[in-house]
Order: sequence, then structure tokens, then C-alpha cells
Amino acid sequence: MTVFRASGWHTSALAILAMAGPAPARPQEAAASAALRSSISSFVAPFLANGDFEGVVLVRHGDDTRVFESYTRAEGDSQSFGPDTPFMVGSITKTFTAEAIARLASAGLLSLDDPVTRFVPELTGGDAITVEHVLNHSSGIPDYYSAPGFAALAPREMPPDRLSVWISGLPLDFAPGTASAYSNTGYNLLALIVERVSGMPFAAYLRREIIGPVGLANTGTLGETAPPGIPNGLRPAPAPRVVGPPLPLHWSWLVGSGSIYASAEDLVRWGREVAEREIGGPDGWHPYGWGVRTAGDRRFLVQNGRIPGYAAMLVVSRADDLVVVALSRIESDAVTRVANGVATLALGGVAPPEAERAEAALTEEGAASLEGVYDFGPDFALTVRRQEGGLGVAVGTGADLRFGILQPLGSDRFFFREAYLSVDFTREEDGTVNGMLWAGGGPFPKRR
Repeated sequence: MTVFRASGWHTSALAILAMAGPAPARPQEAAASAALRSSISSFVAPFLANGDFEGVVLVRHGDDTRVFESYTRAEGDSQSFGPDTPFMVGSITKTFTAEAIARLASAGLLSLDDPVTRFVPELTGGDAITVEHVLNHSSGIPDYYSAPGFAALAPREMPPDRLSVWISGLPLDFAPGTASAYSNTGYNLLALIVERVSGMPFAAYLRREIIGPVGLANTGTLGETAPPGIPNGLRPAPAPRVVGPPLPLHWSWLVGSGSIYASAEDLVRWGREVAEREIGGPDGWHPYGWGVRTAGDRRFLVQNGRIPGYAAMLVVSRADDLVVVALSRIESDAVTRVANGVATLALGGVAPPEAERAEAALTEEGAASLEGVYDFGPDFALTVRRQEGGLGVAVGTGADLRFGILQPLGSDRFFFREAYLSVDFTREEDGTVNGMLWAGGGPFPKRR
């Protein structure tokens, strides 16, 4: 059994390594690349100082402009990153899984209107769920990360065929097609469909039909052992460590939803491959497995990913012939802010600078007053509890939960580095904590 854990990490002074493109550039292009490289490094510096990013940024703008930067703050656990260094890319995997389903549909081996139970009969109660419902996250299938009992099962093997039986024991979040909610589970089931329709293991099908033909030399799918060269993964931790080992998760949970590893160079190639098939129009069609971000009159295909120990972001603009990749071995959605900011800089815009955060002291009394359950809705709650020298937050209630660490900033203000958002607490006039503000939303009441 393979359970992914990471080694310890020691913070040191910032070190920034830059690599030029593989081909000589004309003087004007070289000057433009140097200026962009400098602005990117200045923009990324606060993310490194905060301990929220460590990895690579790659910009490909047209055929001539190429900027690659590698960033590391580690001395005791230092690793060199290149454009061909593979990182785990989390939910960017879904773009590959959706492509596999699309190819099987094009070959007439399945229809997007097919009920999922045609291929996964063990998914009881799922007759009304179509393949397309799963592709666009409108199936109602619960996301396993927030499902009861996940924390205890996370270190154990859970391949998609077993996951389909386990998830069948839980009610749907909503009637299929009536709402939308992100579900990693659904993409695990899509990987199972790929296997059963193609008659091949998911990883083998991807390699034969997508990875090989597209020419992705440093891309693959996790198996019993991790391939060599992937940097050790990390997650935010309380000061003074800043980061530490990620929570354990057996690789089989990630099949189809987060199991791909890829290099920055390969993701540029993949982004360009998909962008070539993007169709315009008033609403702007985009492939399944991707999202869309608009900025002014620009439209970007985007997908990010975050799994234990890693985070990634891929931004593609077909109109600008631009691809930006940010890969990090720190489990923080800071990578999304990094990639979007770099894309803005590459297009000549101004990216708002990130502030460096100063961690405040958290007293035992202060932490104790914030512990409890906060209700976000009838069937969704967060638990706040003291963890490993800090204050943690977890989805769900009960004793067996997976906590992320809240960084104290003072006066009931915190920052959740993994999801990269603010968490604040509200109090009654007598000082009793009565609610939580999540990314500015709320307050969500504290359960009495």
C-alpha cells in the first residue's frame, strides 16, 4: 500500500533561479522576456515569503516569448525544479478524464446521455444520473472529501469500483440535473467508465490515446509507486515550521480526479492542444473538465488542482496564444492567485501585489473560545478545534476529521492558507463567539 507523506522542511532565505528559453531570442524579445521575468519574480516573492508557494512558473506567449522561473525557499530540503520536473497536478487530471470520455463518445462506444448505471450498475439509486451530469458536476453524487467517514478511510485503498459501492450508501446531494456542486467522486466514476468501456486500465488508456499522441513526455498517472523526480509535497503548518508533511491519502482515491502528474512544459503543450478545439460564440463553449474565467473582454480556459502536498494552476487564452502554468509543492490555492497574476503581467496588465502576512500569537484561552461547530446550512457544517499547536478547521462534525490549520493574524482574524481565504470570528457584546465569516461571507452561526 502506498500512502503519500512528505519529509520535513526547513525555511531559509529566498532563492530564485531563472532559466532562459531553449532558443536564442532577438534583442527586443530578450529584453521583453527579461522585463517580464523581473516583474513575475517581484509578484511571486510575497507568496514565497508567506510560505504559500514553492515551485515553477512557465509562460508561453506566442511562438517566441518563453519565460520559465523556478522558486525555492528550502535549504535543508532543497530540490531543483526544471520545466520538465513532474509535479502532482490535482484536478487538472479532470481535463484528461473528460477528454477520455469525449473520445469514447466520438468512437460511438458511449453516449453522454447514457445513464451511469449502464457502466456502473453497483451505483444504486443512480439510474437518473447521466454521463453528462457527472462531467458537468450536476449529478448530485456527494464529494468524498466531505462525506462522513472519509477521514478514517483516507489512508486506505479505495479504487473506483470500491468507491462506487461505498458512495452508494450515501444519499444524493440533490436530484440529478437540478443543481451544481463540485464532485471529485464523479470523476473517479468516469475513470471507472473509461476502464470498463475501453477494456483497459485507466492509466494505459490515457497513455495510448492522449498522453502519447500529444507528446507529453513527463506526464503520467499514479500507480502503486510514485514515479521518480516528483518533489516532496508539503502543507501549511503553524509557526515556526511554516510548512510540514501533508495528511495521508492513499493514491487510489485520486484515480480520475487527481491522479495525474505532469511537467510545466507538458501542461503548456496540453493547454495549447485543447485550446485549438475551443469553439467561440456568444456564450463561449468550453470542454468538459475545464472552467472559464473572464477579465474584461478576455476569456481564459482555466483549471486548478489541490491534493495533499501539491497545488497547480493552468491558464489558457486562445485569442492571445497564451498559456501560463504554476506548479507548487505546497498545498495552497495561492497557486491560483499566482497563475492569474502572471497571466495579467504577461498580457501587459498590472497585477495587485500580495501582502506579506505577520502571524500573531494565539493564546490557549483565545483558541478555546473559538472551538466548536459552525453551521453553513442544513447539511453542511465546519468544525474548529485546536490542532498541533494551532487552530484547525475541518469539514463535518465528530471525532474523526481532517483539519487544515488557520493562521492567526490577531483580533479574531485568521487566514486559511490551504484554501487561501480569510476566516474571521464574530462575538456578542459580552465577548461570546457567535459566528464565523468565511472569505467575507456570513456570519455563519456557532452551534450552541
